[in-house]
Amino acid sequence: MHISFTERDGIATMVKQLMTDYESEIEDAYSNTEGEFKIAFNAKIKPKGDTKKLIVEMSFDPAKKIKDKMEGVIDDKQQQLFDDKGKPIG
Repeated sequence: MHISFTERDGIATMVKQLMTDYESEIEDAYSNTEGEFKIAFNAKIKPKGDTKKLIVEMSFDPAKKIKDKMEGVIDDKQQQLFDDKGKPIG
């Protein structure tokens, strides 16, 4: 088993979306932090039949503890448009 481009891209997209959704909160917390500022991400891939559920969680601290997550589903039966290096197939 390997992590496909589609799975990696899905995880990266969710991380970027969470960072965008909380941009002002992250900026406020970072601006008010003396010392280390931590943003943590946790990604899970849960295979189920022909699909895989992707779950990406984000939390950051200090100032105001924020924790959120995004979920998505990848269907292995769908035609793959890109190879594992992100280059178009065909």
